Amino acid sequence: MINWLKKKENFIPIILFVLAVLPFLFNLRGFFLSDDWDFLTQVAGSHQPLWRYFFTNYTGTHAGGSYRPFTVFFWFAAYHFWQLNFFWYHLVQIIFHAGCAVLLYLIVLNSFWPVKKTGRLALATIAAIIFAFLPDHSEAVAWLAAVCDTLCSFFYFASLLLLLLCLKFSRAKYWLYAGSLLLFLAALFTKEMAMSLPFIVLIFAIYYYLQNRFRGTKIISILSVVPYFIILAGYFWLRYRATGLFFGYYGEAHLHLGLAKIVAMYFDIGISFVLSDQLRAVFSLWLNHNLLIVAAISILSAAGLIYLTWKKKMPVWPWLVFLSLVASIAPIAALGINLTAAYTSEEGERYGYLPSVFFAILLAALIVAIWKKIDNKLSLRGSATGGDEAIQSSAIGTRLLRFARNDKKKIIFAAVIIIFAAGLASQLLIKNWRYQQAGVVAQTALRSAVAEMRQGDYQGALFFGLPDNFHGAPIFRNGWQEAIAFYLPEPPIILAPFNRTAYEADQKFSAVKVDNKDFNYSSAGGKKFILAKPNFSSVDYSTVLKNYIFELSGINDRYFGSELDIALSADLASNAKVALFFWNGSGWDVLNTKQ
Repeated sequence: MINWLKKKENFIPIILFVLAVLPFLFNLRGFFLSDDWDFLTQVAGSHQPLWRYFFTNYTGTHAGGSYRPFTVFFWFAAYHFWQLNFFWYHLVQIIFHAGCAVLLYLIVLNSFWPVKKTGRLALATIAAIIFAFLPDHSEAVAWLAAVCDTLCSFFYFASLLLLLLCLKFSRAKYWLYAGSLLLFLAALFTKEMAMSLPFIVLIFAIYYYLQNRFRGTKIISILSVVPYFIILAGYFWLRYRATGLFFGYYGEAHLHLGLAKIVAMYFDIGISFVLSDQLRAVFSLWLNHNLLIVAAISILSAAGLIYLTWKKKMPVWPWLVFLSLVASIAPIAALGINLTAAYTSEEGERYGYLPSVFFAILLAALIVAIWKKIDNKLSLRGSATGGDEAIQSSAIGTRLLRFARNDKKKIIFAAVIIIFAAGLASQLLIKNWRYQQAGVVAQTALRSAVAEMRQGDYQGALFFGLPDNFHGAPIFRNGWQEAIAFYLPEPPIILAPFNRTAYEADQKFSAVKVDNKDFNYSSAGGKKFILAKPNFSSVDYSTVLKNYIFELSGINDRYFGSELDIALSADLASNAKVALFFWNGSGWDVLNTKQ
């Protein structure tokens, strides 16, 4: 124990764990949001044995959807122990995220590149710190509905780590290998993203085979890859039996194999690693408009790097990581998710959570390589001019010479890295704060609506202007009726029309009753914060959005207006026990049709 404490490097995983937790501390107070209520409703009302979820989708049926039995198990266990105490849900999710950062550190440290352990230690530490502060992690860690991404990634990285340890500890290699296979299966049962792991293991196997062939080091036998693909094949069979789909999910049942769309998705995911909000949208939109040019430049750059590798001026192992990054994005590249230039909401950034590990390693490798290059050049320059004994004999002169020759470029490079890191961390903290604020708004909207419905004797309630999101952090995009049911066992008949408001802290909304069946709902200052279709009609009501624009940065309908005209049906207008709830920006204004 004493010897362990003497080694400073043993404290690095603890420090990395704490660093990964810190940006998400205030999310521990975040209320349930949007799709969270769908999962809570599912587990609270399900009477199906847990083992049955291995043969159904996550809702307990067979009509498409997602196949994630371990995610369902998490929600069952969480609800059983903590009911609606959201603190513990968040705590577990953040712990798994911090665990992913530590696993990344251990994966790099126990790999065979770089060759020197000191190089691996520096690379592993920097990569884990980068991973801890990447801005695309907010959705995957701060939003409970995305817990499957952190859980899946944890099992995925743990499986990869055990496989690497299998090479180092021959006595326990069979147990480690078996553990790697079981953790891969756990990752698959948590989220479909894990299906890329066998291909990454294959990449590792080929790499180590070539290393063994040309350098005499240990290898991963090609045959050891086969069980991963057998497990993957069995998973596809179970998934098809449960959902009727080999590929696809609840939002997209079919693959989109257009090359341009796939390439664009790779670029969009890559951009989301370092940019968010309008910066990401603008840059992503520019890339999509110049896709051929960007693709050509990328291919030429790759060709140049391949040439440098061939000439042994660049190591081979970064290509291993790069191919792993490409493989990890592949499962979602053709699904047409919402992380595109048309969405500033960051919806879909969670799909980049798992691949961001490989991006962090590549970025760390680039930083280390540049630092070494600066250090080597300055060392050579220093040795070439090291004969000035007059200066060397002076302590002050030595320090000045050392600063002039060695430290200046290092300080400049270090300053650039610190500014870049601060940019990543600030983006992450801002987005995490938005999720926390979204929780405050969701809690206010829900509790005030429930309190009003408890006091009023309503047969029906219509909600207009339900807060949709706060700069991309979902509030009640989904789950409104499910949330009310947890607090009102017998609620009135609830209609939540397909119009929402984009939440802003000081933005106000007002409702005016024009006559017995006509109402006008508007945002203060004529600002376009009402999200709705230009024209909508049903048997109960119809709406017309006025002064609207079609906004590419929209969330769902993408039409933003300043006023909404509402006309109720004759039946609703004549019912004195039907109440209309209008979101005013901080609570609900309730109007009765007979008032």
